[in-house]
Amino acid sequence: MKSMALAGGTGSLPVADDSPAPESDVGAITLDAKGMIQECDETLERKFGYSHGQARGQHLSTLFPELADIELLQHGHLNERLHFFCHIGKRFQALRRDGARFASRLFMTMLGSDDAPRFRVIVLCLA
Repeated sequence: MKSMALAGGTGSLPVADDSPAPESDVGAITLDAKGMIQECDETLERKFGYSHGQARGQHLSTLFPELADIELLQHGHLNERLHFFCHIGKRFQALRRDGARFASRLFMTMLGSDDAPRFRVIVLCLA
């Protein structure tokens, strides 16, 4: 683990290595308002152990179990707590189809109108 020196020479803090995985596993998922996967690019499907098109129709929590009880849409907007977690770069544990886990970061934005909201999730798979 790396460390970061504190100002004034008062010590250091451990810093997690957040380098992307060597094969640059970055991809995008499109969700409906209920968190169901509408589209998942092939890079992520392979990373999660799915064949082309198999992730479609699954709930986002299939890939990120800690999001099982979080509503994406609150009062017509992206859930504030989830938005905050994505903004600060919180690590989310991702779950492959075979049960293996890996660390990731999520970046989310809302697409479309209030009548038909969708979400774009950019997933950065960490080494």
